[in-house]
Amino acid sequence: MTGQTRLARAGLADISEKLESGSRLSLEDGIRLFECPDTLALGWLANRERERRHGDRTYYNHNIRLEATNVCVANCLFCSFARLMPGDIDAYTLSLEQALQKLRVRAHEPITEVHVVNGLHPDLPFSYYTELLSGLKAIKPGIHLKCFTAVEIAYFADLYRMTDE
Repeated sequence: MTGQTRLARAGLADISEKLESGSRLSLEDGIRLFECPDTLALGWLANRERERRHGDRTYYNHNIRLEATNVCVANCLFCSFARLMPGDIDAYTLSLEQALQKLRVRAHEPITEVHVVNGLHPDLPFSYYTELLSGLKAIKPGIHLKCFTAVEIAYFADLYRMTDE
């Protein structure tokens, strides 16, 4: 089956035409793509667009996820990760050494990024986070650090009486 046939069967021919013409996709188009069960059609369409924009170049990111603490004061209803307070069953906060060891043991791998996401811990000093970032860079200087959600940054600003910047 050709890619175009697959797109037609998946009901994505109109989205394909929009992409070919350079038109911006709408929110509704995005929802249709998200809900489309035909991953082969989606992959074909995505690859065609990637090739149109970037030719044969493809970029990959090899990352590790680091969660130094799951202690969190937010109590979000959708979250199964967080524990409310230090000492709760299954709550943890890694020491800086333990957190840095997560990268150290994999430093020989071609990792390009460390993705750090944590709970909103009420008791850690700001220096815990700055030393964590400095330590990661000391282990692997060329590593890209993708750290902290917008919620974490807003929490840091409030907790440590700083601006978001």
